[in-house]
Amino acid sequence: MISSIYFTGFKFVRGVILYGPPGTGKTTIIRELCEYFKYKPKVINGPQLLNSLIGKSEEAVRLLFEKAKKDQKNKGDSSPLHVIVFEEIDALFSKRTSSEGGSDTRNGIVNQLLTMMDGYDALNNILIFGTTNRLDMIDPALLRGGRFELQVKIDLPNVQERLEIFNYHLNEPRKNGFLASNISTDNFQQLASVTNNYSGADIAELVRLAISYAIDRSFEDTTTSLDKLNLEHANICIQWNDLITAFYQCEQARRKRENELKTNKNNANDDRTDHN
Repeated sequence: MISSIYFTGFKFVRGVILYGPPGTGKTTIIRELCEYFKYKPKVINGPQLLNSLIGKSEEAVRLLFEKAKKDQKNKGDSSPLHVIVFEEIDALFSKRTSSEGGSDTRNGIVNQLLTMMDGYDALNNILIFGTTNRLDMIDPALLRGGRFELQVKIDLPNVQERLEIFNYHLNEPRKNGFLASNISTDNFQQLASVTNNYSGADIAELVRLAISYAIDRSFEDTTTSLDKLNLEHANICIQWNDLITAFYQCEQARRKRENELKTNKNNANDDRTDHN
């Protein structure tokens, strides 16, 4: 079947970018796909790799594809698929420029990747994933056909999806008897309704906080007169109030971050005004 498709001249997708807000599970989706199809991805963190590339950018990118090149040379069409994942791909493959510091490094990285994806010696046994919060920052040359031509938006969950995420993260405590019996599906629905614009990671953090409150309360209840914890008699139970308290703490943290972003943006605008 694969051979028949090959002789039609059809070219398989070599690059896929998952983009969307932070915390929406872009890398997790890729990992799950790889696990389902029994592939072991090579995951590269963009900012970390960039910091180690000064003066040897092209060599570092070439090394990422070295195994794939050897397999294609030795095994041809029977070569196994090599999956490479670039997290925060915009840090590595941002728009090429001659005016920014470190531009030579980024330009070299982009050029080398283009060579691997659709140059004269392009590899046919690779699938490259990228994740980003800023699709607009990526070099447009990488988004053309034969490169990262498939771009999939992973958006924030809607209310029904948030309900499913809450159920997922609280399923284990409920199954093991750590969730108060009076917490109902309606309570979960309430949480899903008030957590608008929360990502999956935000909801996971909310649940983690609620569990930590329950654990802290249990430790307080089991402290002996010698201030030692009697863990054998700990009675951990996540109450509705724990989830509500965690929600309000998350809201405070979100408002603080929003205010900081507004302040930074205003300061940046003031600086540009002063220079002008």
